[in-house]
Amino acid sequence: MFSFILGRNQIYGTIPSTIGNLVNLDALGMEGNQFTGTIPTNVGNLPKMQILDLGMNHLSGKIPDSIGNLSLLIELYLGDNRLEGTISSGLANCKKLLLLHLYQNNLSGNIPKELLKVSSLSISLNLAWNRLSGSLPTEVGNLKNLMELDISENKLSGEIPSSLGSCTSLENLYMQENSFQGSISLSLESLRGIQNFDLSHNNLSGKILTFLEKFSLMILNLSFNDFEGELPMEGVFANASAISIVGNHGLCGGISELQLLSCITKKSKHKMPISHILAITTAFVLVGATLLSFFAIYLFKKQRTTQSTVPVLKESFLKVSYEKLLKETDGFSPPNLIGFGSFGSVYRGILIQDREFVAAIKVLNLQNRVAIKSFRAECETLRNIQHRNLVRIITSCSGVDFQGNDFKALVYEFVPNRSLERWLHASLETNDGQNEQQGLNLL
Repeated sequence: MFSFILGRNQIYGTIPSTIGNLVNLDALGMEGNQFTGTIPTNVGNLPKMQILDLGMNHLSGKIPDSIGNLSLLIELYLGDNRLEGTISSGLANCKKLLLLHLYQNNLSGNIPKELLKVSSLSISLNLAWNRLSGSLPTEVGNLKNLMELDISENKLSGEIPSSLGSCTSLENLYMQENSFQGSISLSLESLRGIQNFDLSHNNLSGKILTFLEKFSLMILNLSFNDFEGELPMEGVFANASAISIVGNHGLCGGISELQLLSCITKKSKHKMPISHILAITTAFVLVGATLLSFFAIYLFKKQRTTQSTVPVLKESFLKVSYEKLLKETDGFSPPNLIGFGSFGSVYRGILIQDREFVAAIKVLNLQNRVAIKSFRAECETLRNIQHRNLVRIITSCSGVDFQGNDFKALVYEFVPNRSLERWLHASLETNDGQNEQQGLNLL
């Protein structure tokens, strides 16, 4: 006898210990029945056994260490029973094992590192629906030929090991319903053949890495974690029916079907603790308040000493700066100089107020203290009187130049017929008898 197949019937009772006498069996199928009790230890006396299927029964107790004696075993099905205790490290002796199903039992403890060193595992390793705890050992990286890994519905924790990226043959990876934390490792970028990827219901955080856009994923479930930042929009992320990201309140962007908020600003790579933010904000407020106080005191003292040297001009007057005047006079160049005296110099410049016009710009010589008084007097006088024969003042400028020196200037309407002095004191050689009448017209 080589195979003994009793699967998917209504057989009940216990598995007889005499099963160990069938030493020539290479396949034993008793799945889908109602067997109870424990797995006989002498099942390990079947040296030719290659396929052992006891799944979907009501078996209890521990997994016998003797199963590790089955050196030719390639497929072991013990899922959907009531087995308990830890996973026997003796299973690591089955060096030809291609498939191991222990799902939906009451197994506890850690995942044995020795088991993950069985590099022959290539079809499936299913440990789901148990009470396994601890972290996923880094030895998982030995399973380079494994196509399916299911460790979902356990109590596993810690970060996802970067060595998982060495399992480059994975097509199905199920890690949901655990307590994994940290971010998605960049090493998982090498899992390019993956089709179904479920990380839902964990404590994972950070950004969703864009390399997932390049995968040919059919299903991607990242729901109920703490992911944040902008959601990618290419690849599987362009198919709303293929992804699930609900329960991640820090996500934004993505395709419109996902109905996420728009990303307003990019968040910093590392979150700053609120206590640090409050401390920095308080410091800035205090420094700002101090600077404002000093500035207010400085302005107050300056007003008291200068007695408001800047005249109060009407709001309709043109506002000009030192930089503007410097530009419009070509740097107060000699070709634009039209007059000078002890109080300052007058330059010709072109300004714009509703239209372009020529102006006379009187730059005061502030080394002469009388010039400052003259500046104040002219401002006060010319802003309060008007006469058709008085040159109209356009505006004034009070500030500092590029060297930080005080700068004051008055801007007048440009009169092209030279100065009043020329008209009042014309030379006798040119007096033709009309000067007296012209002098009277000036008044």
